[in-house]
Amino acid sequence: MKLKLKTYNPNKKFVDTYGSKWGRRSDSIYNNGDCVIRAFTKLTDLDYTTVASMTAIASGYRDVSRVTNGNYIWDVYRDYFKDMGIIKLNFFGGKNLRNTVKDALNGDLDYTIYDSSLDPVSSLKDRKVTWSVTRHAATTLGNTLYDSWDCSGRKTVGTAYAFSDKALNNSFDWS
Repeated sequence: MKLKLKTYNPNKKFVDTYGSKWGRRSDSIYNNGDCVIRAFTKLTDLDYTTVASMTAIASGYRDVSRVTNGNYIWDVYRDYFKDMGIIKLNFFGGKNLRNTVKDALNGDLDYTIYDSSLDPVSSLKDRKVTWSVTRHAATTLGNTLYDSWDCSGRKTVGTAYAFSDKALNNSFDWS
């Protein structure tokens, strides 16, 4: 199975305002170490500046522009996303993202919830999942990869994030 890349880069206004750690001006400046923020904006449907601010605070940054220097998922997960009903999942990593998503969609990915006191995640089939891959994070929905580049060949590191069943059932549709 091949993942379909849907280019997702919600950071353009932010980078144009705050700059890039690389100090260059081209489309490549938008791929600048903020993958955690990009991935979680897709997972949560929150805007980029909100997730960037959460990440900056959780990482102890005094300046929100520092979020383009690479970030650790754990801090922002612990401080914000866990309370939103996002569950950290652990699984045996080592496969590339393409094959891991294939296993998840077929129900063949054996995963556990990081903290057994949290609500369950019954299936990863029809929900957004943010995956940790080698030095990167990206979000999928079905066989569509939402990222600024095709990272489907990168190895998974055994961690993913998804909303719990309860959080999905409690969501409100404003339409």
